[in-house]
This record gives sequence, C-alpha cells and structure tokens, in this order.
Amino acid sequence: MRTFNKSLFILTIFCLAIANNAYMMRHLIGSEIQECLNCLCHARSGCWNRLNCANYSITKTYWEKSGSPTNGNYLNSDESFKFCMQDENCILNAVKGYTESFGEK
Repeated sequence: MRTFNKSLFILTIFCLAIANNAYMMRHLIGSEIQECLNCLCHARSGCWNRLNCANYSITKTYWEKSGSPTNGNYLNSDESFKFCMQDENCILNAVKGYTESFGEK
C-alpha cells in the first residue's frame, strides 16, 4: 500500500509541475507582441528571424529577469535557458516578462 501511495504522490507532483509550467508560458505566436518583436529584431539585426535575434539579444541575465520562462522541465537553469532560446514562443514570453518587469507598458 505504501508503494502505491508513494507512486501516486510522485505522479501527482509531476503533473502539477507540468501544469504549473504550462501556466507560466502563454501562447504568443500570432499575437501583437510577436508582430512588435518582428520589427524590433529587424531593426536590431536586419533580419526577420527571431531565433537569430534572440541569440544576439537575450542574455541569461535578461532571461532570468523575465521570470525564466521555460518550455520543459530541465535539470538546471543553463539547460532551461538554452532550450528556451530555441523556442519562439518561449522567446516571446521572455521578452514580454522582461518588459512587464518595468511596470506599465
């Protein structure tokens, strides 16, 4: 009976972690924020590829100040940051979180 309870507890914690992670990440593809970021990236880098722009513009400190959005459960923050910078929606959440940390838009 204890093994079942322990397994159920672990499964519950795992599901809550996934649900919490999903809540933190908003779907921003196709939003006004994405359109704005397109223009900012183009102005900064001359290209329209947000993934390239993020690689040059978003540091780990910036990402941490944004609330450290993540697109999965990783072992450490270095890994979380690396994979976030490879996911367009995660990049958009990082920019949104960072700008919102200053208060009113």
